[in-house]
Amino acid sequence: MMPFAAPIASMCNHVCTVGLQRSFTIAYAMAILTLMSLAAQAELPTWTRTFPPGGQLGQTVEVTVNASFPNGVPTFWANEPGLDWKPSEAAGKYQVSIASDAIPGVRYVRAFDSLGATSLQRFVIGSLPEVTEQKPNQSVKQIHAIAQVPCVVNGVLDERGDVDHFGVRVLQGQTLVASVMAERLLASPIDACLQIVTPSGHVLAQNLDASGLDPELTWTATQDSDVIVRVFGFPATPDSSITLAGGEMYFYRLTLVTGPFVTATMPLAVSSTTPTELRLIGHNLATPAVMLPVPALNEVSTYRFSSTDFVSSITLPVLADAVLVTPEPGEDGRTHLKVPVPCCVSGQLRTARQQDRFEFMATKGTRLAIRIESRKLGYPLDGLLQVEDAKGTRLAESDDADQQPDPQLVWAAPDDGTYAAVVSDLNGFFGSDYVYRLTIRSETSEYSATVTGDLFAGEVGKAIEIPIKVERLGGFSSAIEFSIDGPPAAIRCEPVTSEAEGETSKSVTLKVNAEMPFNGPIRVVSRPKGSEGAFQSVAITGPSITGALITDVWLTIQAVASSNP
Repeated sequence: MMPFAAPIASMCNHVCTVGLQRSFTIAYAMAILTLMSLAAQAELPTWTRTFPPGGQLGQTVEVTVNASFPNGVPTFWANEPGLDWKPSEAAGKYQVSIASDAIPGVRYVRAFDSLGATSLQRFVIGSLPEVTEQKPNQSVKQIHAIAQVPCVVNGVLDERGDVDHFGVRVLQGQTLVASVMAERLLASPIDACLQIVTPSGHVLAQNLDASGLDPELTWTATQDSDVIVRVFGFPATPDSSITLAGGEMYFYRLTLVTGPFVTATMPLAVSSTTPTELRLIGHNLATPAVMLPVPALNEVSTYRFSSTDFVSSITLPVLADAVLVTPEPGEDGRTHLKVPVPCCVSGQLRTARQQDRFEFMATKGTRLAIRIESRKLGYPLDGLLQVEDAKGTRLAESDDADQQPDPQLVWAAPDDGTYAAVVSDLNGFFGSDYVYRLTIRSETSEYSATVTGDLFAGEVGKAIEIPIKVERLGGFSSAIEFSIDGPPAAIRCEPVTSEAEGETSKSVTLKVNAEMPFNGPIRVVSRPKGSEGAFQSVAITGPSITGALITDVWLTIQAVASSNP
């Protein structure tokens, strides 16, 4: 065991392992580091895989981690509370206790010990009973029979050519919903395919992509039936192979339900100033549609709808803009709605080649920022955005923007008058999950900034570089100052400035130095230079983060390695 590993492990046993407050984590990390030997540089912990990648509310699940913790038992950090990690007796296994009052959804978790931290891993908190795939189940004659639905099956396509089969009993009149979570929220490298087949292998239903690359489908039984849900896939990043993909990282979560299953709400936002009524969209829902009243929420930026009754967890923005919903389409396949500016309109394409038309007033020279969000939210609509004048003449159009599948544009009104934003699917597709959020606002002069990466490491006396990407919107022309929020005593970091023009206008680099070892979270903040306003946290982005707001960067600075034998 390394020097000081025993007292460090003892200290770990007295610390809440998940959801640590940032300030306490820093203080704890600094206390540990006073015990470190400055004469040796240790191996950093690593963590590459967790299986199963989730568990049920109020339960304790044993997970296997592919990890190396060379400096003793690690402590676990998460971006939200609700998880408690404790080592099992078996090597590489942990008991994860999930709080009964935790909010369902994806958690970002990392482990850290006395000398370093791992990259972020994902763990899903669900509301349904959990099942782990049982092999062999590679054919219709070798299936894993699912004893009870609803449930979530944790599976893995563990080698090339692997195809998983799960037997399900569906009663007459029931609609089976099968949904795979893999590439989009688990970062599993699989482009999964989902089928429902008969015991003889006849395909009854199939889907490839519903939410990003993840499939979802429904099938209604006309009589009591034993069917097989089949899961297989291809590489999410195409390669030269022409074969089904597999490997230890090709894991997934398969949800199977015959009851209510919510995929979206209408609207896809709630108001901060007036009550909002949410209509639930999905499968096996009551008719007329279930309506959920939400009071005005003027003190929060997001509202999370989660329900064990409807198998759902959806996060919605809270907006000061008018929050509207499209009406039913007319006989011409169009919806027509007059909207104010600014506004946020939620729509659903219910018929083939449907066009939703939103009329607004604008004065000459007014610059408006107009955008559609659907693919970003996990829905399949391939949005087409057009701006027309009162006569229907097309003035502007956007399909994809900035290499993203959702369209947006900045448009200036040529004259005073009435104009329309027109929303449709590029291919004329439609369905219950072809939903979107359209925002129309005056173009504002603002900026956004992101740190690329969530974990940075180095040595005492050597600068660690933290790159920051800057995006200026609406002609934002002020210099922007970036710094570390309340840096610990060990950290030295001079603020850096992104000028309005030149090479720093789009990116800058913070250089962090330390006089002694450090291991803990720090937060990068920004504000316009010379402003007396509050600093804003800079969000973290990278391949390990999808659909979550992470603002803490983990920084590990080790003692310089000793040259003595």
